Amino acid sequence: MGRQSDRDFPRWSNRFGINDKTRLTGGERKGNLLILLLVLHTTTGTSIVKPRCKKQKPKISYSRLKKTIALILSYEHWCGGIHPKEEVKKAGTAVEKAVNELKKNLPRRYKQGWKIIKLHSAVMLPDEMKKFGCGKNTDSGAGEKNHKVFVKDSGQQTQRRTSSFTVQVADRVYEITIIERFYENCKEYCAPISYHEYTTKEDKASMEQNQRVKGLCVLTFQETTNGNSVATYSIKWKDKNMNKLQIQPHPYVLLAITAKAKSLKFENSFQVSLHTTFTSSSGIIYRATEYFRGREWYDWAIVRFNDGKEYASKIYGFVTFDTKGFIDIPDDLDETIDYSEITDNRIYAIIQTSPNELTNDKMISQFITKQVLITDHKSIYIVEVESIVRPLFVIQDYGNKNASQFFVACSYNNWGDHLSKEINR
Repeated sequence: MGRQSDRDFPRWSNRFGINDKTRLTGGERKGNLLILLLVLHTTTGTSIVKPRCKKQKPKISYSRLKKTIALILSYEHWCGGIHPKEEVKKAGTAVEKAVNELKKNLPRRYKQGWKIIKLHSAVMLPDEMKKFGCGKNTDSGAGEKNHKVFVKDSGQQTQRRTSSFTVQVADRVYEITIIERFYENCKEYCAPISYHEYTTKEDKASMEQNQRVKGLCVLTFQETTNGNSVATYSIKWKDKNMNKLQIQPHPYVLLAITAKAKSLKFENSFQVSLHTTFTSSSGIIYRATEYFRGREWYDWAIVRFNDGKEYASKIYGFVTFDTKGFIDIPDDLDETIDYSEITDNRIYAIIQTSPNELTNDKMISQFITKQVLITDHKSIYIVEVESIVRPLFVIQDYGNKNASQFFVACSYNNWGDHLSKEINR
């Protein structure tokens, strides 16, 4: 589960058990709840937990149990967000319903049960938000987070003596602040180094090209006129270890490239650069490789097609076509251009898409969405990397004989919107 393209999720931990009551942080509890919710959706999780829900007295609805956990995660995130006044005023009914579902579907059968102050405080949060504004106004997390900057980082640059530690930390913070303020006023005169904000357009373009893709291997394809579904090829990795291990690209990569060559009626040999890692302009890292630290890693993402529809897609590789003339000729053909001498420098992603459209609104409403990949060659596409809209958090449906069934979790930033829909319903 840790190998995801969407890494903006709470950290989880099982070092003391998934439901430890004393030795987990608040963030880890959120992460563990998310994992529990995903497991409950899988075939294996259902076969284990659902019979036990029926044996409870009174019986616990399995579907309501999953809905309750989703509401808990959503409510926690909603309390820290910014919302219209009308929504906050109407939140009381939805919160009361969520708390009642919590008592019914997650019974606390020790000590005082759910008759505790923390639950009462959670119910009162919307009323407090009416008085004092959004939850961020009273959130102390930002101050706690700055301990790393004001104490930890600065403390590393002191003598670490009790008598002078506080004074030296203050001096270091003062010096860092002076340097940062000075840089803000003179950064446009600084040298165009990669970690500076001000660089020339040429430098930015070259750095972007070099930093966007990693993990190079060169595929040389022979003639594609033999009628086979996959052309014969040779492979050479830049990493010597990958050559020693004889790592091969995914079969769908070879199939997609061969199909494209045939669609272009390109019968000569050609060369393709295959990359295993792509970093988007927003800094999101996507991986697609048969071997990363001992096993395969293929990320998922939302891909938008030309018709504007978005689909959950599994990425199998990133390619650039290095041979002249291996390019899609536009419909508005310019006769003055010799396309046989043009090299396509764009970066493409080879993907397999789900047949059903997956909108952001659907992900928010369902919180956990089921997706199925059809093992059909027609579902494999080569698209420009700019078509990748956002990353996804996906797990396989463990225990299901259909290995192409998966579950997609709602993006962490949209968790609060799940409760907002319940409020405005």
